[in-house]
Amino acid sequence: MSEDKKELKRLKKEAKTNKPKGPFRTGAVVPFLVVTILVTAFNYFLLETTVKKSMEFLGTTINGAEVNVGDVSIDLKNLRTVITKVEFTNKNEPTLNSFEIGRMEFKALWDAILRAKLVIDIVEVKDILIETKRKSKGHVSPPAPPSEESKATQKVLAQASKEFEGNILGDIAGLISGNPGKGDKSVEGSLKSKSKYEEISKEIEIRGAKVDEAFKSLPKTAELNSLKTRFGKIRWNDLGNIAKAPKVIKEIDSLKKDVDKTKKKYDEANKIVNKNIKYINDSQKDIKRLVKEDMNDIQKRMKIPKMDAKSIAKVLFGSQALGYIKKAEEYHAKIKDYLPPKKEKEDKKPDFVKRSRGKGRDYQFGTPKSYPPVWIKRVSIKSKNSQGMIDGEIKDITNNQKIINKPTLLKLKADLLEKGITGVSANGVFDHRNEADDKLVLNIGKYPVANKALSKSDSAKLIITKANGNAIFNVHFKGESLNFNIDNYYRNIQYETDATSPAMKEVLGSVANNTKTISLKAKANGKIKDLKWDIKSNLASALQNSVRKLVQGKIDAAKKKIKDDIDKQLGAQKKQIDAQLNAFKSKYQGQLDQGKKQFSNIKSDIDKKKKSAKNKAKKDLENKAKKLFKGFKL
Repeated sequence: MSEDKKELKRLKKEAKTNKPKGPFRTGAVVPFLVVTILVTAFNYFLLETTVKKSMEFLGTTINGAEVNVGDVSIDLKNLRTVITKVEFTNKNEPTLNSFEIGRMEFKALWDAILRAKLVIDIVEVKDILIETKRKSKGHVSPPAPPSEESKATQKVLAQASKEFEGNILGDIAGLISGNPGKGDKSVEGSLKSKSKYEEISKEIEIRGAKVDEAFKSLPKTAELNSLKTRFGKIRWNDLGNIAKAPKVIKEIDSLKKDVDKTKKKYDEANKIVNKNIKYINDSQKDIKRLVKEDMNDIQKRMKIPKMDAKSIAKVLFGSQALGYIKKAEEYHAKIKDYLPPKKEKEDKKPDFVKRSRGKGRDYQFGTPKSYPPVWIKRVSIKSKNSQGMIDGEIKDITNNQKIINKPTLLKLKADLLEKGITGVSANGVFDHRNEADDKLVLNIGKYPVANKALSKSDSAKLIITKANGNAIFNVHFKGESLNFNIDNYYRNIQYETDATSPAMKEVLGSVANNTKTISLKAKANGKIKDLKWDIKSNLASALQNSVRKLVQGKIDAAKKKIKDDIDKQLGAQKKQIDAQLNAFKSKYQGQLDQGKKQFSNIKSDIDKKKKSAKNKAKKDLENKAKKLFKGFKL
């Protein structure tokens, strides 16, 4: 049979059995078609919905309130995505959006996708609207449990808030009218300094008992007398005798060694006594500080205002400045979450001790032309609508700045004419390649001010009913430190003033007529847990100058009475502590001084006798030599 006939027979047989061979068997084609259809169907029907829901979930997590995405359109072939109408709920007013974005468009890079990275060259953001009305009330997420760092920050800011509490104008009005506010006038039982005195008194007793124990190890009078006796028995003249000198030297060295041991015991006891005397003296310094705090607390409780310009400015504008810092800290905390700083370096010393496996640590190493997991190279913001104009860009948003070796940069300009806000500019640098180093300068050229109350008291009303404001904010977070500066002005001010006291009414009218522009300069520097504040305002100076003559005498008299009351409360305890300190010094210091004097004399006498004996021996030797060579001539 020819070869052609054989091949034809084989093909007929294979067709009858319906068992194709190779990659195009029916068993392989069907699963491939099923997977292809499923992937295509997912991309066509579900991908855009999945992306939309994911964006809403992530946006809500970051915003802390509901985020809604209108529509998502994805072109897989070109990796191009268009997103329309993204609404960000205002968590303080859920019926409003903080802002909404009309359109976002971006294109991802295939090169990065093939490496399982998301890299976008440019995101175009258009048609931004501020504070728009929502169709329905947005959901506000419950606050996440604060971290330990966040708890510490909140505690510090809460303490600062208490420092700025008060109603300076109402307190002044009360003093002028002779009817100060209803405050707790008592001093008894409320003094920190008194509690400190009680603590010191108990501590002195405890420390005295410990010093007594230490003094038990000191040499007794008999031991000191024994040293003197040994000193007297030494044959100092024998130092000149070659045969007897070694024995005498041995006795002297033994005595000196015992004297040094005694001195060491006294030195240690002296340290203990001085340490406890220092504690008492330092505690008394603490009491002076606490007396000042007690004075301030009682003045605040009795509603006696501080009349220096800085204190007035803190009460008038401190809460406002603190509000700005709280907002900055809130945003900075989010930035730290999404732009993590460099991890601490591991100890590179070799460790040959076998240990159990602990929590691991991830490391990412950059190489030339490598991509971080997420990198948006540029966000272009160009918005122009009925509200006004917003124009700017954000560069290099990434979750690993070390790989691209660039910080995130922000530049923005805006004029929101509908809101009466113009001349807005923002410039920011957010650098987390090493220690977090974030800077933002925000300038608002003009914004409207309405119904801003500077006094909450029924007895004194000072309200800015209308004004134009402008402000420059300069915020710099570096590691755990903050440098915050604000220059804020209110111009063309219209006031509403009133007071129950005719004198206070006249004061407020005068201040309003002479202060058509208010300046506010606030600074906060240092670590968050220990911020140093400096707040100044020309309004505070104007109030100080206007009312000082009216109320300073009353304030001085009230302060004197508080000081006298405190001194009366502390007088007996102060005498008791002074007596305890004097007794402590006389009892222990006197005993130490007496003992030190005794062994110091012995040691001094040993040195003098030793020197004298050596000189005598030397002289005797010289005399003997002279006698020996007498009559010899050279």
